[in-house]
Amino acid sequence: MSPHQLSREFIKHFKITSFFQSPKRGGQKFVYFPVIAGNKLVLKLFPGGLDERFTREMNVYKTFEHLTGIPKIIKTVEFKGELVLFEEFIEGDTLSDITNVYIGNCPLICQLMTDLVITMKPIWEAHYVHRDFKPQNIIIAQDGTPTIIDFGIVRNLEDPTITAAGWQPKSWMFGAPEQFAGDKDKISYRTDFFSLGVIAYFLFHNRLPFGNNEHQVSQKFKKNDEKFITDLGFTLRQFCEETMKFSPSERPRKIDDILNLIL
Repeated sequence: MSPHQLSREFIKHFKITSFFQSPKRGGQKFVYFPVIAGNKLVLKLFPGGLDERFTREMNVYKTFEHLTGIPKIIKTVEFKGELVLFEEFIEGDTLSDITNVYIGNCPLICQLMTDLVITMKPIWEAHYVHRDFKPQNIIIAQDGTPTIIDFGIVRNLEDPTITAAGWQPKSWMFGAPEQFAGDKDKISYRTDFFSLGVIAYFLFHNRLPFGNNEHQVSQKFKKNDEKFITDLGFTLRQFCEETMKFSPSERPRKIDDILNLIL
């Protein structure tokens, strides 16, 4: 479904002078990129109004607003039954658009992994799981600093799940086996560890570790075939071997453990 057209009334009400990027749909929301009072912003529109998923996303942003590495929420308002969120726009490129910069460059990838883990450490320690780590959800500033975006399917492990049994949100390219299997009881911060391992591998090799399409990846998981091939110079092999274990219980237990595998 394409993002719906914002009404003239809406644009006038929020004093939007222009848009600097095309709108897009993300999960249960529409995302726009308006200019208001000369400032570039991200506008997220939730047509259904307030729901549990939105509440969980906002809890992350509010709880961790002191952190660098995640966007800041400017305000949330309601307009004609629709929930409107204004978010800081992060200048930079999505990691998916600049993967060529990282190919074969292990020191650069190590720094990126370190920054991502340090950003996520207090979030994981508070029992939240991002569940959608992928290059499209990481913005890289000109100085190489990453910002993690889109906590739309974040899960607090201490809360009841709002995802139907037998299905878990995932990107087939970067999702963990427990997400493919729909095994919500095995979801933990170690689910995010797996995705980071795949991203690190992908950035260096410009290919995925377990297959070129969803079927191939799924078959690897079903056969419990953890083998993958690395190229010369890939110093993060052990990091990938440990984080990409198919069984979550076999992945590093502590957050500092994966930092030690990077450094």
